[in-house]
Amino acid sequence: MKVLILYTELAGYMVTCINALAEDSRVSEIHLFRYPVNKEAPFIFNFNSKVTVYNRKDYSGKDMLELSHEINPRLVLCSGWIDKEYLGICKSFKNKAQTVLTMDNHWEGTIKQNLLRILAPFTLHRYFTLAWVPGKPQRDYALKLGFKSDKIYQGFYVTDTKLFSELFNNFKTRNSIPKVFICVARYIPAKGLEILWEAFNRFKLKNDSEWQLWCVGQGAGFEDRKNYDGIRHLGFIQPNELESVMKQSGIFVLPSLFEPWGVVVQEFASAGFPMLLSNKVGSGQSFLIDGENGYHFKSNSEEDLYKSMEKIASHTEDELKSMAIKSNQLGIKFTIQNWVDTIITIGA
Repeated sequence: MKVLILYTELAGYMVTCINALAEDSRVSEIHLFRYPVNKEAPFIFNFNSKVTVYNRKDYSGKDMLELSHEINPRLVLCSGWIDKEYLGICKSFKNKAQTVLTMDNHWEGTIKQNLLRILAPFTLHRYFTLAWVPGKPQRDYALKLGFKSDKIYQGFYVTDTKLFSELFNNFKTRNSIPKVFICVARYIPAKGLEILWEAFNRFKLKNDSEWQLWCVGQGAGFEDRKNYDGIRHLGFIQPNELESVMKQSGIFVLPSLFEPWGVVVQEFASAGFPMLLSNKVGSGQSFLIDGENGYHFKSNSEEDLYKSMEKIASHTEDELKSMAIKSNQLGIKFTIQNWVDTIITIGA
């Protein structure tokens, strides 16, 4: 089985999935077109020898199409519908192979989305045989776009649950959960970091506590970061270096104003972190049950985030440890093996 992947911006979790697919004996070759690495998240990737990687910017549409036909894949996986050349390849293979649309958009009922819903039979369905989405919010949108229920797969975004569960098992030996909130996010307006800093500062001033807030990431807003008492800005950290930071922190928080999914939530859930998530984080529907392993709060609301911090800080050590166990149980529901099996099932 040969697989052709037409991707935009790669992240570490997707590379892990692709490498796991390459290790499956039923897959002979994987060919991957990708966009340049985002400067705000400069991941360093290593690929399995069965994965051939092409830089999208180095190829014209004609060159990509010719190369794709030389490869002759059984399955074509395409990241969204923004790249017209990618769509051209999918169109040329639609009657020869499975052509799979991956998307993380939510249905919001906008004019643009309603127009796309009307046009989908004449546009998207000319290119794709089925859709593969992260979870329920995206499944709802795929149904609106006219994909039949049995032509929609879930679980497209997934992390290395085995790795993070091992961290959870190590963390269980800790005497107490550190009084450290941790946020992993790019420093851009959509992540809501300004609200997080203000809410934490208010929380810290009122409680005069030993709690800290650690922020991991970088981006255009890094130079404007707030250096309130108790806040540490750690910058960008490669995934293999994050473990030591996680060991020293206790509560995961993600204040995004809009987050289509958020694989980082599954990572911290699998590692057994109680969590605070804004109600705009898509993966919160899968990995957070209010009151059982953390709390949702209203996005763009400093007041609601502050109250959530107060609430989770009021829990006893035993209650927080129970939340950690629940997070791990929710986090390991979707695995990389599920991801690989989905590819094999689709391409069979």
